[in-house]
Amino acid sequence: MLNRIVILTAKLLGGLPFRVIYGFSDLMYFVVYHVAGYRRKVVAENLQRSFPEKPPGELKRIERQFYHYFCDLLLETLKGLYLREEVFRKHFVWPESGVFDEEIKSRKNIIMLGSHFGNWEWGSICMPLYLQHRLYGIYKPLSNKPIDAWLQQRRSRFGLRLVKMSQVARHIIQEHGSPAMFAFIADQTPVDVENAFWIRFLHQDTPFFHGPEKLARRTGFPVYVYKIERPGRGCYSISFHKLCDDARPLPAGELTKRYAEFLEQQINEAPSRWLWSHRRWKRKKPSNASSI
Repeated sequence: MLNRIVILTAKLLGGLPFRVIYGFSDLMYFVVYHVAGYRRKVVAENLQRSFPEKPPGELKRIERQFYHYFCDLLLETLKGLYLREEVFRKHFVWPESGVFDEEIKSRKNIIMLGSHFGNWEWGSICMPLYLQHRLYGIYKPLSNKPIDAWLQQRRSRFGLRLVKMSQVARHIIQEHGSPAMFAFIADQTPVDVENAFWIRFLHQDTPFFHGPEKLARRTGFPVYVYKIERPGRGCYSISFHKLCDDARPLPAGELTKRYAEFLEQQINEAPSRWLWSHRRWKRKKPSNASSI
């Protein structure tokens, strides 16, 4: 029953005008923030620890802005599962042309690092509309198999190919000579904190997955990071920044550190656009873990 409600809601939102969507979002914000208080303690604690220099009034303002954006994001995500191509091209803009021309000419694969910043779901769905590379999104399947299958079908309708981390090596071999991009959301909390890269991030010891860097060091593929900006409600643009041409000569952890520094800069520029409700610092640094 719940599966049908989720799918029906997404279909309904997909056909509604954006102004109606954001009217629902404003009402949802009041319920989520003021009535239910969804994870307010988690968000407040994350903000206080990440911005110790900011006064309480400013932290409260960022908190409210985050919840406003969080509600927009949830409804945008569902609506995006049924947006048509021409609508996506209007609302998610790729201003840079030719950014990957060098890799296309040399038929190089690319590793792309993203984060829970801005509307990453829209980014993953519509990036294949602009890319010449085949796009592989590395993801963790949901335990709800019907919803997982439905999400895979809706997310991949413009060309995104979703693969598990354990299948990446096979696809790299298959794509030899045919340029492909392998995209990771790289700011999730790793379970194996002892083998994670520990970096001082937002004033806190923070574990980062070693998988993307491990893949980059094995393959020598160029590594990029993307930045999603939101000039207005329902409007996004994406830009790309190269972290390295080849990670193999870099010291261990250097690539991950560059990614963390880039993400921290984004968050400082627009703090309400990151996923503060995520329990990013729920695991403590082990005594035997090394810092970068």
